Amino acid sequence: MFLERFKEKTRKKHINSELKGREVSVPKLPLQRVGIIVNNDDKLAIDWNTELKKLFSNSDLIVDVVSFSTANKRKKDEVSAGFYAPDVAWNGAIKNTELKTFINTEFNLLISYYTVNETLLKLLTASSKADFKVGILKEDQRINDLIINTELNAFDTFKVELIKYLKILKRS
Repeated sequence: MFLERFKEKTRKKHINSELKGREVSVPKLPLQRVGIIVNNDDKLAIDWNTELKKLFSNSDLIVDVVSFSTANKRKKDEVSAGFYAPDVAWNGAIKNTELKTFINTEFNLLISYYTVNETLLKLLTASSKADFKVGILKEDQRINDLIINTELNAFDTFKVELIKYLKILKRS
């Protein structure tokens, strides 16, 4: 119990240090690469690759998706690119090489599509080297550059609002 609280506090410190050094960069147009972070426990039936290519009218758009699960280990039949609590050290360091690659990729846009206030999801979003971060989590507004106030199951509304605000901000 004490160890879990210590891990949580240390990871929150890591998030704070990531957010202190963050600068929002000038947009690179058109969008070439989009990263998406989802909570695997939400069981969303969204084909992100197809949806985003259609949304941005860009068939060359590169879409990378990573999902988080609260399970402590991967199931044998699971093949999706996901990460689990053991993939992150107690101090917030990433142990999974796929996850490190995802974090260090310079996405034009990062979409954090989760509503659960999970420290590991927030850590991944905060650590990402993305130019611009969009999310639907309302609890910690420092993590994303833009928060779209929609419910998790209202993906169509999210798409409409995303395009609207990206045009206003001259990011699409």
